[in-house]
Amino acid sequence: MLHSGRTISSLAFFGSLLLAVTTHAIHPPPALPVTPLLHDPGAAPATASTPNAAGAYPASPLRYEIDLSNEELSIFNAAIQAGILQAGGEAHLELTLRRTASKELRWSLTIRGEMERHAWEYWINTQASEVLASVDLDKVDADTRRVVIAVKSALSKIKAAKEAPVYDPSTIAGVVESVAATGDVALKTAKGNLTVQGVSSLGIDARAFIGKPVVVTGSMVAASHLAPTRFIAARPNTLELAVMSHCPFGRKAILEVVTALRQRSQSLPPLRLQVRYIFKENRENGVNTYTALHGDIERTENLVQIVLRDEFTAFFDDYVFARASANPDASPGIDKPWQDIARGIGMTDQDISHVQARINTSADQIIAAELADTRANYGDLNASPTFIYESVVLPGPEGVPGLGTLNLGSGSCDAQ
Repeated sequence: MLHSGRTISSLAFFGSLLLAVTTHAIHPPPALPVTPLLHDPGAAPATASTPNAAGAYPASPLRYEIDLSNEELSIFNAAIQAGILQAGGEAHLELTLRRTASKELRWSLTIRGEMERHAWEYWINTQASEVLASVDLDKVDADTRRVVIAVKSALSKIKAAKEAPVYDPSTIAGVVESVAATGDVALKTAKGNLTVQGVSSLGIDARAFIGKPVVVTGSMVAASHLAPTRFIAARPNTLELAVMSHCPFGRKAILEVVTALRQRSQSLPPLRLQVRYIFKENRENGVNTYTALHGDIERTENLVQIVLRDEFTAFFDDYVFARASANPDASPGIDKPWQDIARGIGMTDQDISHVQARINTSADQIIAAELADTRANYGDLNASPTFIYESVVLPGPEGVPGLGTLNLGSGSCDAQ
């Protein structure tokens, strides 16, 4: 049982809020205040990949992500309300509601910045102390036990979040100047210099990259100090275009890019096109299976184009251009068989039979290798088209020399 009038009031609020959250789960609790001490709405967020006026890359903004049940969310809400009532100011709950694979509803609370996390931690601890101090251990009923469990869980969640901050990622291109005995890498970029820490933790010997261009993705944990999650060799003068072969936006991108490359001015740097293909990977009964967003017809067409790209390189550009220009909108039922297009660009029946045999005998291996290569360098690619220039993923063609004026619209196909 519980005693203390103040705590009973808090728990009564908890019970009513718990009921409201459980009954109306799609409606988060009322917006609650970030005190002026914790949040300056006029402050602009730092952009870690852009150096400041002094040439230093600022530290990435950090945040804390906390996964909460309805009960745990109620404890957080009650705690911050008590804090605001006592201290004044404002706070805003940044919440996301989702359904899990097991069809449970879970909340994700985002806390931005160390000061905001400290405030949450203080008020959760204060609320927990009041609740736990009021519990008579000799008379604990089911409702009280439920509250105590939620309080203890909320305490563990805020502690776990403190130990695992999340930083906004940055991707930076540069040249490796030197590698220290500690393994830290001195990276020279076009906009400033920085230190990449702990490259060896990725299983990479950075000394092999001295004097070479690389692309690094990670978190700027301190000014001009980046903790990497990915460290790869840059691919100079290379545009990688990730597409689904039956996505209309992907086809338009291929058509426009190939056309632009054929008309490319000699005054521009050379540009090599490398097309990547997007599949969906599923795991069933311990076995990986591979599908495509637009069905088996796209899976087969992706495979055809991969085999042409890797084994019949001289025909690849002509083939994808012919395929895209014949049906740029990827309208169903209009596409010619791939064999007809292959013959139309000069491939022999022997060539075509070889492509078909490779697909018949090695489809899963071809797809697995394609996914492994893109994941090793760029993670999972889901949007068609995705532009990657010199190993840096871009929001569009604007950052590619000579392709900035392409009018591709804003649409895409998403495999997620």
